[in-house]
Order: sequence, then structure tokens, then C-alpha cells
Amino acid sequence: CAASYLFLDPSQRLEDVKPQRTPSLGATAAQLQHHSRVLLACEEEQSVACAGVNAFEEPETDCDWSPDGLPASTSFLPGASPGFNLAQISRSLQLGRVLWCTASQPGVRTALELFSGFGGGSTLLLSHGLAKNGGWLSSFEINDKLAQHARKVLQSWDLSARVVETSDLASLASGDNETWIVQGYPVVEGSRHSPLTALCRKMGVIDLVFLDPTSELQAEWRILERDCSPQYVAIHNTNLAEHAGWIKEWLLSKGGWHELLNGSHPSLWEKGDRHWSLLWNPSARRF
Repeated sequence: CAASYLFLDPSQRLEDVKPQRTPSLGATAAQLQHHSRVLLACEEEQSVACAGVNAFEEPETDCDWSPDGLPASTSFLPGASPGFNLAQISRSLQLGRVLWCTASQPGVRTALELFSGFGGGSTLLLSHGLAKNGGWLSSFEINDKLAQHARKVLQSWDLSARVVETSDLASLASGDNETWIVQGYPVVEGSRHSPLTALCRKMGVIDLVFLDPTSELQAEWRILERDCSPQYVAIHNTNLAEHAGWIKEWLLSKGGWHELLNGSHPSLWEKGDRHWSLLWNPSARRF
């Protein structure tokens, strides 16, 4: 299938990066290259503060992060390292910086994440990036204690956040300039009414979806694609079996979707790397 494809490598500079595939219908090669370069330039600008680090654990030295820049990976668990012990996708990973750069674009106002986990990594970066333009993040988390921890993390960075029960989604007002940690399952087996569908209808449109699951999310993706019409989809662990990497291949096979950036980082659990991908559909339904 045809797509714009850029590999984000720590040794590559902006001027060295070129698309490697021919774009399909929906965007010109020039548009795709420009969009990729904008995001990559943002990531590079943020990475300079820590010498282009791309690891879960943030170095204790040789880093000079701006106080007004990306928030640090955060945890309130005694003795736990937010990076090494909790494996949070933070500013010390290229993926974390790309997520923040994508969320902070003026045209991105809503985002949905599966799942929050401890909340001090990707959830924090997405919420912080969206807050630049008064955006709204909704992030599902099944575990109640983790959901409460995620709320506490966001509030510690002066971000508006609350835990929302799935049963309350239909009755709540809009969450502009706010983060909802949605506590519960996005899809309830055997039920005709999905919390994920209710959330997509509540938000109206989802500009950015980030998937970092431990399963394939087949039922969840069918709903996301049908009811949420995302413009950007970022997927972690695309190279792992029984994870969500199949969604990348599915989207690229349909046409209209393009891979803007991809990359990898060392795994904490096995030898080798974990891969990720950022996809874009410039013709996604906006309303």
C-alpha cells in the first residue's frame, strides 16, 4: 500500500529526512513531507534539551529541560522510577515528544487514549499539549486506583482533570480545556451500548487517538473508526504480536491514510526494540 513514510532516528537531522513511499490519494507528496517535517522539527527542538535521548529512564545529568517545556514523567508511588519501573512514555522518549508535538498543534482540539496507566507519561504529555489550545483529552483506565493516580498527576502540573465513570458519560457537559480519566472498560462484552461510542458522540469528533494497549483492540477499533473518525492515530508496540499493530496495516491498506512518522526505542522487557507509528488521514470527516 502507498503512504508517506518517515523513520525517526536519533542520528537523523531534519534536512536528511525524505519520504520513502509514494503517497496515495488524499494528500500530495509535498503536503505529507511538509507535515512530517513540521512535527519532526518540533520533536527535535524539544529533544535538544536532553541530547536527543530516546530511553524510558531520563538521564540525571546532561539535561536542561525548560521549565515551560514538556513536563517530566511523574509518579506518586514511593520508590518507583516513573521511567524504568513504570515504563511510562515520557519526554525522554521520541514517541513521547511526538505525541506532545501532535497534541499541541492548533488544529488538534480533542484526543482519546487507550489507556492511562499511571498517568504520568503519555497521558500527561497529551493533556499538557492539548492545554496549549484549550483542548480536551479523554483517557480510559480500567483500574480505579490508577485512574485516581492519573488525576493526581495531572493536577500536580496545574492541568484540569477529573475521574469520570463510564455510566455518567451521557449526562456530563463538554470537557473543553480539561482531561477526563474515564474509569471503566471502553467496550462492555454483551452490551449493545458501548462507553466508547457514548464518549465519541459526546466529544463530537476525535482529532487524535493514541493506542498503547496490551491486546489487539479489535472491538474497540471498530467503534473508534466508525464513531470517532480520527484524523491522527498513534500506535505503540506496532511490532508486537497480539497488540494493535494490525491497525496500522489496516489503515494503510484502505487508502487515504499515510504514515507521517515512525520510530522505535529499546524495550525494558526483552532484547530488541519496541516500535511505534503516527498515521494521518487529511480527509478524515470533520464536523
